[in-house]
Amino acid sequence: MNWLDRAALPCRFTLATIGKDKVGFTVTETLPNGDPVYIKGFAAWWNAIPCAITGYRCLFRRVDDIAEDQLEKRLQKWYRSAEQHARQLHEVEREDYLD
Repeated sequence: MNWLDRAALPCRFTLATIGKDKVGFTVTETLPNGDPVYIKGFAAWWNAIPCAITGYRCLFRRVDDIAEDQLEKRLQKWYRSAEQHARQLHEVEREDYLD
């Protein structure tokens, strides 16, 4: 097994278990009732992760300079923003995330 195969194992494991129902942001088709069908599998993961990381970096670009109460507000804002795309980004409940 080469290094690339070993590097891909954690991703394959995640997509086969807890990430098997994840979808990305890209709509691949629209159903007759108007509901979107989102991209799935590795492509969905590849589609959603950079979007989430970009938003996270914008909120926390100077985390060392953020006062504790400001950090709490930013964490709450990040969670609310991510929950607007819960199908793609939801991982943990709010209470667990903010603890």
